[in-house]
Amino acid sequence: MSTSESPMRRVPSAEAAAGNSSPAALEDPASDTDAGGLHEQILPWWGMYATSVASEAPSAGLALSIAGVALSAGNGSWLTYVIITVGILGVGCCVSWMARRFTTSGGLYSMSAAVGGSAGGYLQGLPQLLSLAIALPALVFGSGIYLEAFLMKAGLPGGKALYLVCYLAVLAIALVFALRDVRVSSRILLLLECGSVTLIVALLIISVARHHGGLVDHAQLGLHGVTVHGMFLSVAFATYVMAGFENSATLGREARNPNRDIPRAVTGTILIVGVLYIAASYVEVLALPGGKLAASAAPLNDIASLAGVGWFSWIVDLCVSVSFLSCVLAVTNTGARVLYTLGRDRVLPKAFSRVTARHGEPWFAVLLLTAGTLAAVLIFGLLPTAPLNAYAYMGTLSGYFFIAVYLMVIAMTLLRAFRIRALSGFLVAAGMVGAATLILAMYFSFVPLPQGAYGTVFWIFAALVGAGLAVAGVGGALRPQWWRNIAAQGGSGGNEQ
Repeated sequence: MSTSESPMRRVPSAEAAAGNSSPAALEDPASDTDAGGLHEQILPWWGMYATSVASEAPSAGLALSIAGVALSAGNGSWLTYVIITVGILGVGCCVSWMARRFTTSGGLYSMSAAVGGSAGGYLQGLPQLLSLAIALPALVFGSGIYLEAFLMKAGLPGGKALYLVCYLAVLAIALVFALRDVRVSSRILLLLECGSVTLIVALLIISVARHHGGLVDHAQLGLHGVTVHGMFLSVAFATYVMAGFENSATLGREARNPNRDIPRAVTGTILIVGVLYIAASYVEVLALPGGKLAASAAPLNDIASLAGVGWFSWIVDLCVSVSFLSCVLAVTNTGARVLYTLGRDRVLPKAFSRVTARHGEPWFAVLLLTAGTLAAVLIFGLLPTAPLNAYAYMGTLSGYFFIAVYLMVIAMTLLRAFRIRALSGFLVAAGMVGAATLILAMYFSFVPLPQGAYGTVFWIFAALVGAGLAVAGVGGALRPQWWRNIAAQGGSGGNEQ
């Protein structure tokens, strides 16, 4: 394939021209001349952190997800978050290693295609897109649940109609900002999430200060009633809660210094959010012991009441809804850039690479993701399934695919490092710790096979995996050019540091 036909090309830097090694820039051939491309080198370092942190939605996790983990982990919730933080940090080290060497708008998909060719790109890109597409409706449900609670406190009548209005409002706001300049949406993400986290942490500090009995909880520190199976059963869901740190990798073309800022944002976000979850899970179990946390429909609201600041529940509801909203925006931006890259690679129709003339935003991909999310939300909204259950089911399914994404990036990182003889003991250890944590999470999630609604989630996951493999086989046989397009960027890798 000639340079003019290839959807990705080598962009040598001044150092490379001088004979020194430099990161591989996985660029679009029209990136320097096409006014319709993404705007390049416009985001400072905080833009990377904004996307990674907002994608993890820590405020929402503090309010809703810790109780889900406590359901099976109990007094071992804090240790579960220690395990998942260490495991995800191992994955993050692998992502950071790749991000220091590759610059792209396709994130992990482009990096894996550059290393593993068509198979690597497909096995990374498919679960990456599925995880994002499934996560979006779950996040809308989460935002709608807390926005509805806030509006009910204000006197509006609750019910399915109010839920649907909340869902539509969340999607509309996210759509408006997703089509604006990425610098504007990044500022919004950073301000919303930092403000929300600060207020919720303030509530947890008040709870500790007014808790009778001190900070030492012997039941938690002694892991009373905790089982290994119970902790790892919740790791899969905790993976979904901690997922998204890698989303800043899709800003490679828009970042001013991507090979420095993206790796820092990836590992920094994991450490910050991980420590926050570990501390918060301990405090929440301390405030609501003996299974009360897992049984609570609104844990932070209950904690506010126990601490004598029941009025804080108004702030909690609004903060959590805003946190989910910021995550919807971050995931929409990420998914749209992956679809944009697939359109530029001719893996998907060219329409996916269309961008707005003014802001350089991939509007077609944004609209498609929003439409798909709206359809899923309306379908679930009309079913008798409770919104909180819908959030849990879709979050679990998305978590399964995130695990597949992270296992794949570990494999691609170690393969690339081995090929260029840059395989260090630290990188191997990070990859093995990450892989072991994720594999154990998968094992305890599926053995024994889940029953009821979560059994259905498992079979949906299995069906989607089977369908994806079938598409790869049939598509590769009937349309070999389509299969080769996935690997096009793999042949344009560039130099290594």
